[in-house]
Amino acid sequence: MACSSTFFEIQNSPLRNKKPNMEQEVLVLAPFSKHPKICFENIKVKTSSSAVIILRNPSECDIMVELQNLPEPSKGFLFNQTAVLVPAGKDETLEIIWEPLECGSLRHSIKVFDKVKNRRIAEIILIASSYKPKKLQKRGLTNPNLKIRNMSLPNTTKLSKQCKQMDQNTIYNEENKENVSAPINTISDYDSVSTIHNKTFSIESLSPKRTPLLESISKEERRVTY
Repeated sequence: MACSSTFFEIQNSPLRNKKPNMEQEVLVLAPFSKHPKICFENIKVKTSSSAVIILRNPSECDIMVELQNLPEPSKGFLFNQTAVLVPAGKDETLEIIWEPLECGSLRHSIKVFDKVKNRRIAEIILIASSYKPKKLQKRGLTNPNLKIRNMSLPNTTKLSKQCKQMDQNTIYNEENKENVSAPINTISDYDSVSTIHNKTFSIESLSPKRTPLLESISKEERRVTY
């Protein structure tokens, strides 16, 4: 009998971006040791950020560590302890908290001394920068300082009538009458023609008036003819 085999295909899901773990600085309490750098970058004003330093004693004797040349209190730095006893072959932690009160940047070095032997062991370098967020202005739909005025729209029918009348009646200035020819078939011409047609004339009104002398002469002429 032929045995059937099944295969499964496994697809790995993509890895999510994880925040890397912050490495803790280590200060070895021995000559020619590396100076740790503590960086506080782009910290918002009036917000706190902390960092931890591990104090490691590789010798066989206890070391009384003392921090000197600390930054001024107005800079906003706080230390959980400024003097600590580090046993032989063991570690101790030093926590530094920074809460900036104003925007700016600074660089400061802290001296690490062996209090018993009164000698400097190493340095801790502080590098810090802070910023102050800008205030965003809210933009409303309407400005309360502006007053809305009621404005009525013009009547389009009246405007169209006025435009037609302006097209029919051409207006000329009195100063330019000599240079401009008179318009043909204007309303005034039609009015004058219509008034002439409407008038009735009588023959008597057109004939000259008869005087008494002319009337007597005409009577004599009639007698002679008859």
